[in-house]
Amino acid sequence: MARTIAINNIKGGVSKSSTTLGLAYILSQKLDYNTLVVDSDPQADTTDTLLLTFQKNLKKICIIH
Repeated sequence: MARTIAINNIKGGVSKSSTTLGLAYILSQKLDYNTLVVDSDPQADTTDTLLLTFQKNLKKICIIH
C-alpha cells in the first residue's frame, strides 16, 4: 500500500527541503521503504543535495525533478 507525504509552503525559509531530505533518508535507509522524492522547486536544492550527498549510499530513493 502506498502512502503519500506532501510538504509544501509558499513562504521561503521554512525548512521544506531539510524536512523532505530528512524524511526521505529515514524512510529509505533506516526503515527500508521505497521512497520517491518529487522536487518541484525551481531551485532544485533537494535534488542537488540528494545527488551530491547520498549518491553513493542511496538504495531506495528515486528522485524526480
